[in-house]
Amino acid sequence: MYSTILLLMICSFYLLYHLSARIKVTTYTPVLKYLQQRPSFSRVASLIFMILAAVLSIQQLGIGSGIFNFILVLMGAGSLIVVLVPFRYMTIVHLLVIYLLSISLELFVF
Repeated sequence: MYSTILLLMICSFYLLYHLSARIKVTTYTPVLKYLQQRPSFSRVASLIFMILAAVLSIQQLGIGSGIFNFILVLMGAGSLIVVLVPFRYMTIVHLLVIYLLSISLELFVF
């Protein structure tokens, strides 16, 4: 569950990051091109991801610690996207591999 919450937050920030006019990205995947051409859809999808992550966090941890966890994950995901994406250290493929490893550890070890 925690892996899914983190994935939703990172995807949300990734969508918002690629909508910014300040960034200079040379290569876009077809999905990112589609989402960049429809900024209102991307903003709504990002908001839905954030709300879903907040609801899952509150459901998993309770109201107080869920909100606190959501804020911490929000700051962490935002920092990761802003720092790693310009250097191309984080792509969709890397994100999916990390998510699959994380979810398998979460299910089988914990």
